[in-house]
Amino acid sequence: MITEAGPGLATALSNGIVVLKLVTASRYPLTAASIAETTGLSRATTHRLLHTLEHHDLLATTEDGRYQCGPGIAPLAASVQRSFRQMVAPALRSLADRTGKTSFVAVQDEDECVTLLSAIPTGFQTSIAQAPGTRHSITAGAPGKAILSVIPKDAWPITDPKSTKYQDLSEEITEIWNQGYAVSEGEVLPGVSSIAVPLTVPGERPCALALLCTEQKIDRQQLVAALKETAANIENRA
Repeated sequence: MITEAGPGLATALSNGIVVLKLVTASRYPLTAASIAETTGLSRATTHRLLHTLEHHDLLATTEDGRYQCGPGIAPLAASVQRSFRQMVAPALRSLADRTGKTSFVAVQDEDECVTLLSAIPTGFQTSIAQAPGTRHSITAGAPGKAILSVIPKDAWPITDPKSTKYQDLSEEITEIWNQGYAVSEGEVLPGVSSIAVPLTVPGERPCALALLCTEQKIDRQQLVAALKETAANIENRA
């Protein structure tokens, strides 16, 4: 991946930017060894670059020593976040009005699923609001499980991979990955079900596009088709 910096360019800075781009584009934290292997840099050089980026808060380490985005990346990414929200907002509005259900985008925040943006369908008085900032465990509810379906298992926020809970979740996530969507009933809110599909946008954390439903009977096939179509439109515009 690493190439010559070119005349007039700083090699160390160029290499650092390549490393930063690699980590920020990943859906899950990366080890120093995997970063060195992917970039073609020596391990010594990779460690120096990683420590420098961590010193400036652009990267941070997880408990097991992997590298992910640090708090210092937020100001740099602020304009990108605004652009992402602006790009997603019309699609959410269209999806909500088309299905008559509250639509929202959720993102992963370590072991939680956080609502980034939502839209209530126009003219429907019985819709449930999903406020931005709402968060719950990523292992509960359709959005969180849709996100887990596109994350490697070794990056799941599960403390004991040998537990029965992990084994049950693993089977469920495998089925979700195979069918391309997740469904949950009453896992987060009593009497409320959700349907979600993964949403992959370059430079963004793992996301899911979801709908909230209060009816006991829903046309799952129709809603899934609307979700997948909207997700594809967003991904194509990104």
